[in-house]
Amino acid sequence: MGLDIAHLISSISKLVVRTSRQIKKNKINSQIRLLKVNDQIINNAKKQLDKWLAHPNELGFSPEKIEYTNSFVDKDNIKCLIFKYQETAKSKCLLGIVSDSGTFSEMKEYNKNTELEDAIKILEMLKNYWKKKAEEMQTYSVNVFVGKDKIIRFVPGVRNRYGIYVPIAEGLEVPLNSTPKEIGEVYLKTANNALKHLGEDLDIKAAKPKYISFKGFRSQKEFDLKHFCFSSFLLDGKIKFTFLHWHKNEFCLLKSDVECVVEISKTDDPSIIGNAIIEIINKANESYPELNILSNT
Repeated sequence: MGLDIAHLISSISKLVVRTSRQIKKNKINSQIRLLKVNDQIINNAKKQLDKWLAHPNELGFSPEKIEYTNSFVDKDNIKCLIFKYQETAKSKCLLGIVSDSGTFSEMKEYNKNTELEDAIKILEMLKNYWKKKAEEMQTYSVNVFVGKDKIIRFVPGVRNRYGIYVPIAEGLEVPLNSTPKEIGEVYLKTANNALKHLGEDLDIKAAKPKYISFKGFRSQKEFDLKHFCFSSFLLDGKIKFTFLHWHKNEFCLLKSDVECVVEISKTDDPSIIGNAIIEIINKANESYPELNILSNT
């Protein structure tokens, strides 16, 4: 009788373990899809891992052995190759990955039964790291042009791979008498047009001057130097609006100019942005009455 109970308990325990493993396996399978890769991809990834491990900040030398074990693509379509490696011929195998989000190893022991789960954790850590870096680096410029035709025109400026802001032909416009929320919404759409191209290899020499017509405006013929220019930049979590003057051949700010500046914290609230734009326009109009920025003439 005692043996039967012991056997029953043992069977239940094994069933619980199998069920737990199956649940974990189903969870992993819902996150990833196993991938078949060719030898060339594996060899290239192996070289990447070897180079990463040999860096002075990591192992500082090439491991004795690197062996490919598995690969997958996650729900964000990020490919990941899994490797096990040994520092020396007698050391334990450790796990490392090479992925679209980077190469990394926590230098923890490799376990065949948990390799997918362990690799997913590392990959998620890498993705979160780059997401945070991207948020920290997020920057754009939007030039705000106010015309005598009472239209506000926004020209997006993309920070290219060299750190230079390049105007692109994805501008938008909105009537000056629109509500702050409506103005802010168009501004945010323009800013997103700039962010879509952040870091691209854009050539400032090939870009049209920011005050010449850009595709996307409904009334391009009215867009000329009769406009008043306000620059805005998103930097270090702040959006700064500045009135720029026309000097000889460009809109710029000289030391002799009165500085009209409005600065707000980064926000996705269109009303806050719209009110900031209206405030900088009014400030410029008050500081330079001779320009008749808001005049009907």
